[in-house]
Amino acid sequence: MIFVETRNSKLRTRTGTELRTLDFLLIFDPMKTQPLFIITGEQGAGKTTTLLEVADLLKKHNVNFRGFYAKGDWRENKRSGFSVVDLNTGVKELLCQDSKANGFQKIGRFYFNPETIKFGESILLMKNKPDKELIVIDEIGLFELDGQVWADVLKQLLNNNLNPLLITVRKKFVEDVIENFNLRNVLVFNFQLQPTEIVQKILKELSSE
Repeated sequence: MIFVETRNSKLRTRTGTELRTLDFLLIFDPMKTQPLFIITGEQGAGKTTTLLEVADLLKKHNVNFRGFYAKGDWRENKRSGFSVVDLNTGVKELLCQDSKANGFQKIGRFYFNPETIKFGESILLMKNKPDKELIVIDEIGLFELDGQVWADVLKQLLNNNLNPLLITVRKKFVEDVIENFNLRNVLVFNFQLQPTEIVQKILKELSSE
């Protein structure tokens, strides 16, 4: 495995070791796997905003993708839940909320709608779609590290090894996500990078497939 790094942002591993840079970090493995791109940053810093800007630019470059982003819901200046929004159709479904609801499953401090998890999985595993279509997930984090929410569908996508992936991950979870899901052929981008620069690197990787 080879680590290639540039610039000077830092990433702390589970053991406390700091990896210099995340403007970007490349983890390469000689085994042939589909590329996986991670946009990272602190909680609430702007990962999803950067992701949406990147998706818009990829669309202009005629890159086909499917997936969803997480839209935060707020009440009295406090995060009250999240909705999942289909990147292609704009269809929005409530994923979780901080109050009890019939049929919802409590995970952490939120109550999750299992029907919305199925909705998200159906987008990611959509049949009759071409291989190599970029799959987008916002986001992978603590719940998935505990085997919840999007963990199973992410494992299935990785095992299938048919599609490149673009995901968001909170900075403090990046190393754990890479280790837990045994990720290879990974490019990690700081969300503060210009979207045009991120897109250029994604296009370069996709064109080499």
